[in-house]
Amino acid sequence: VLPPGSTINQDQLSTDLGVSTTPIREALRRLSAENFVVIDAHRDTRVVGLSESEARDLLEVRTTLEVLAIRLACERATTEDLITLEHLFSQMSHRDYRLTDNALNAHRQFHHAIHLASQNQALHAALVRIYNQCDRYVRFGLEASRASAVTDDFSEHERFIELIRDRDSQSAEELMLSHVQNSLLGRALLHLSNNEVLA
Repeated sequence: VLPPGSTINQDQLSTDLGVSTTPIREALRRLSAENFVVIDAHRDTRVVGLSESEARDLLEVRTTLEVLAIRLACERATTEDLITLEHLFSQMSHRDYRLTDNALNAHRQFHHAIHLASQNQALHAALVRIYNQCDRYVRFGLEASRASAVTDDFSEHERFIELIRDRDSQSAEELMLSHVQNSLLGRALLHLSNNEVLA
């Protein structure tokens, strides 16, 4: 909710959330450790701004981990994993895809199911952290792309299910590479590299 660069008033936040300042300070320390906020020497706290270099770093790491996850999912996915993916895909509405918070959450849940289908808990945990770090860039990419056509990658999710079912890891890796590069995170990097920042 708070825009990049904005100052966080701990007392106001405490009042708004109805909690004491102690858990607020602890939460801000944790957010600082994860590079979501900056606490300066005078104890002022600011929301970290968006940067082209961080977006690029996140895109590179996410791409690598997503490609590994889909390869392992092709090798290890169970019947139950495929049923879960089919159920999640059926809940995605093409008309509303990626235009609402619900659509973004549905997209994340679908990828989360692929990560779980990899049967690699360390990989899944790493991707949870990356997705959390990517979230504000994804939302920036969404806002920056509002005027353009809605992404056409809806059908790619159905294709992922087919490729996992067919155990076609090579095709799945190629599709995932393109899928992530053209994601809202990729769009955010493009806008930032063009020095386009939302007001």
